[in-house]
Amino acid sequence: MGEGTLVPDYYRDTPFSSAWMRLTSIEAEPIRTTKFFGCYAFERAPALAGITHEDGQRFVNKLVLDADELRAMDTTIWRVRPARSDDRHDRILVARQQTTQALSERPIPLRSSRILHLSDLHFATERTNRNEHIWELTGEGGSTLQQRIVQALGGDRTVGLVVISGDLTFRAADDEFYEAFRFVHGLMGALGLGPGHLVVVPGNHDLAWTRQRDQQWNRDETVTEAPASAQRAYRESFYDRVFRHAAAEHLGMARRFICPNGLVLEVGGLNSSSLEQGSNWLAGMGRVNDAALTDIAETLEWKADRASMALRLLVHHHHLTPIEDVVPTSEFYRGFGMAADAKRTLRQAARHNVQLVLHGHRHQPFIETTNVYAELEHAETKWQLGRVGIIGAGSAGSTSVNNNDNYFNILEIQGGQLDLQVFRARSPHGSRGDFRMIQEWSAPMLLEAGQLRLGDWALRRRSAG
Repeated sequence: MGEGTLVPDYYRDTPFSSAWMRLTSIEAEPIRTTKFFGCYAFERAPALAGITHEDGQRFVNKLVLDADELRAMDTTIWRVRPARSDDRHDRILVARQQTTQALSERPIPLRSSRILHLSDLHFATERTNRNEHIWELTGEGGSTLQQRIVQALGGDRTVGLVVISGDLTFRAADDEFYEAFRFVHGLMGALGLGPGHLVVVPGNHDLAWTRQRDQQWNRDETVTEAPASAQRAYRESFYDRVFRHAAAEHLGMARRFICPNGLVLEVGGLNSSSLEQGSNWLAGMGRVNDAALTDIAETLEWKADRASMALRLLVHHHHLTPIEDVVPTSEFYRGFGMAADAKRTLRQAARHNVQLVLHGHRHQPFIETTNVYAELEHAETKWQLGRVGIIGAGSAGSTSVNNNDNYFNILEIQGGQLDLQVFRARSPHGSRGDFRMIQEWSAPMLLEAGQLRLGDWALRRRSAG
């Protein structure tokens, strides 16, 4: 048996582990800091997410001066050698690109204008409902979702931002969130990104049911917000672990990114699963807390009806428009998968000049551009609020999908247009297919009276996949 097979899958597959070390000897006298700092130099540039190649090379042949230099880097492995007389003595402190708040207006540079959009991963374990997640989990020996996505991207992994629009788990269990964390941690590492380049919102499967099974919803009941106990596992077992700071009060996110071409990309993440749920109590019903979008708008300084040249994205789990011709009658009571306040959210988005909404939920890919109008009785001053593009992602990891198909999307901002690539993995009869690009769409980005607008979608390419 080769030594490589003895290395645990986690260390063998994750790019954060540069080596598996075998100790051949241990000296009795430990290396003291007085014999290390200033006595060793960086032999190789450390692998740091969000740091350019040129900036990384500044470390090569430079003395390791103190612990602060090492603490400033988001890594635990350095390649060093004994110092030489010609080594440089300058001190370098890396500015971390991760933010310390869920809602932040601080500009974050993107190395690429490509956005990876995932939804409905539905990680499940043997303790819950393992058959609800189609791919192998870390340690099971097969191909994981992370590996499939990286394989589909091929040699071009220059993704700048990852967006996940909810339903990371199946039962909102702690061990499921741990699997989701391992996936996100490994994927971001494979893409060379840190948590500052990730936007996530929860889905209805990520908030625990707090109503008892025998409690039946009826129209005389009071609609209540999900209690803290429903959010606990998402906050503690996933969000805190991934981002290393506390989630926002309403589980939203706000980020401002700078694309390589100078375009400002502003992303707001909304928790559309704010209601208390049970198996027979508004299960799957979506609604956004009244203050959630206000928090994002205030953070990013989105002023209603004020023109902006930024590209603004809203990430939301539930649908804002119907996506199917006819929903099965058994699911009528679920409201077609739409959020109960879908129209209000669309109107608020249009008033704040949001050009694009990304969502998931029904496990079906979807694309649309919709004109948004004010309510007739309130339309005296402005009745045409704007146009909003909508992209729905199919499920990346669930087994409850049409035609055994799983999906993810790649969006790219380039040349005055927004491009969309749809990837599909077809897995009939228990097999697991590879993700392949099946469609390419594009929409022009137009500047009208100082406002960036998104034009109509056009299909550019179709592949059998």
